[in-house]
Amino acid sequence: MQIKQYSLIAAGVGLTALLAFLPKGVVKNDDEASANRDKSVVSSSSSLNQTDEIPEGHSEDDGHDHSNSESTEETQNATTQHLMTVSEEDKELLNSARSLYFEVSKTENVSHNDEHQALENFVEQLKKISLFDSAAYYLAIEADENPTLGHNLAAADAYYEASVFAINPTKASFASDKARKYYELVLTQEPKNTDAKAQLAMTYVTTPNPMKGIAMLREIVEQDPNHAKAIENLGLLSVQSGQYDKAVTRFEKLVEIKPDDVSAHLYLGVSYKEIGAKEKARKELEFVFENATDPALKEAAKEYLKGL
Repeated sequence: MQIKQYSLIAAGVGLTALLAFLPKGVVKNDDEASANRDKSVVSSSSSLNQTDEIPEGHSEDDGHDHSNSESTEETQNATTQHLMTVSEEDKELLNSARSLYFEVSKTENVSHNDEHQALENFVEQLKKISLFDSAAYYLAIEADENPTLGHNLAAADAYYEASVFAINPTKASFASDKARKYYELVLTQEPKNTDAKAQLAMTYVTTPNPMKGIAMLREIVEQDPNHAKAIENLGLLSVQSGQYDKAVTRFEKLVEIKPDDVSAHLYLGVSYKEIGAKEKARKELEFVFENATDPALKEAAKEYLKGL
């Protein structure tokens, strides 16, 4: 099944509209631009063509094979292609955020708050131009140095985000493995965090043991029939596997739980469309088009409506 990749990132993974799971359908796609964007998830050191020293361990732990000159050249070529699509303003903002982060991180006796603020700004700029694995890498540095619950969760969410938007299977697998590591740390610190458990489950789906992840999601729903994140994830997996009748059941429940969630209505509308329930699909997609504030969600609903 063909999967449509969107760079649609909200305030966090919990609010991310995972349109990458939806069937390509009638949604328009600039294949070349999309490929360039997603292949460009590379380390920020190369993407910015800067000479600032990278924190120790980056070349060994960023998910890229730096030992292979051919691989390095391919990464650099993808970076060059990607940067051609980035505005000069965004390049300047990213360079400025990066310089500040490195300056602050090298300063002795700097407060944790100042360093964290510099990191957050840098990560925000990295995500803005779709360098998701780089954003995750730097958040992981903070988590490793100061493994609080919040830092581990931020690293986990960022790596999960990177795995969702990576086209390269090797990068996706690497990011998923990293996400799993940090979600497990979160659950060690907060065993009852079922949202983290629901995301951890998703990291198993692309492994040789995908049923482990599905079993985890089902366990969450058995314990809490209204657990929105687990229901959403089970619905997305049903969509991904083409089981739209099951997806309808999941997303009907999700809409019941979260009636104002436009993403849930979009998932339900697409699922209705795929089983031939056109009028129900139209109702859901029109709701999305009328209520979505994110342009990508609105555009997706518009294009699916055209296909009814």
